[in-house]
Amino acid sequence: MKTIGIDIGGTQTRIAVFSGKKLLAQTRFVTNSENPEAHVQHMAAEIKKLTTEYAAIGIACPGPLDLKAGVVLNPPNLLGWHNFPLAARMQEIMNVPVKIENDANLAALAEALVGAGNGQPIVQFITVSTGVGAGLVINGTIFQGAHGFAQEVANCLVDETCLVAGNTLPGSVERICSGTGIYQLARQRGLAVESTADVFRLAGEGASEAQAIIEYVGSQLAKFLAMLQAVIDPSVIVLGGSVALYNPQFVAMLTDQIKACVYPNVAPYVHVVTAELGDDAGVIGAGLLANKIACKEEESQ
Repeated sequence: MKTIGIDIGGTQTRIAVFSGKKLLAQTRFVTNSENPEAHVQHMAAEIKKLTTEYAAIGIACPGPLDLKAGVVLNPPNLLGWHNFPLAARMQEIMNVPVKIENDANLAALAEALVGAGNGQPIVQFITVSTGVGAGLVINGTIFQGAHGFAQEVANCLVDETCLVAGNTLPGSVERICSGTGIYQLARQRGLAVESTADVFRLAGEGASEAQAIIEYVGSQLAKFLAMLQAVIDPSVIVLGGSVALYNPQFVAMLTDQIKACVYPNVAPYVHVVTAELGDDAGVIGAGLLANKIACKEEESQ
């Protein structure tokens, strides 16, 4: 039984064909962030190029989303998609069941089932890249909360005294701890950098101001992760996104700081690992979602 996984990003869309958990074929193309109807038609055409046989479609999309209605609400990187009924339009065109899910939630599902969290009952996923996203998977199922907005963590406050610029609340974890936040902090403090990678490079070379920025950001992210550890008590915290994946020393520093922020009897259970699936996590998660939909449909017949 073949299914389709789609990962819609702000700049790029990926489509893959799956048989169970096995990825058979995939393609990618530029996301039309201004015209969702045109993009839906493009996705349909690309699917038909890959296969004419598919039982369900899962779609990873930036939030916020109305998961129950299958509607894209107002993602900042898809400005023309606000209040677009993505699931309904794809289902009308493709004539199979379609479900949308937050992209971080599906990356979490992928890491929990076939990635770094495989075999663990409670997997807390955090992605630190351009922004900060999260997803929680309990016994193989995404935890969505009462209204579908669980794990929308970007606005969680960690240091309200920090005045770095950004689109989320002042002092929020995304504004301070994302790759964008690290870059903004560096520029604010006078470092001649062109990217977040430059800040980490300078810190590795011993530049004191760059090191101070990385240590500060690490302390704020550790504070936030310690809160999640205390509230959720996960089996494992999986860190994804470019900031985590390309800076293993940063992850090691975080583990020690999280342990310092929780009760001594909790510290032995702090288990932080880096994600294994990289940029494939979203589309793999979408494929896993589609497979679940198809299996339910098959059982009900």
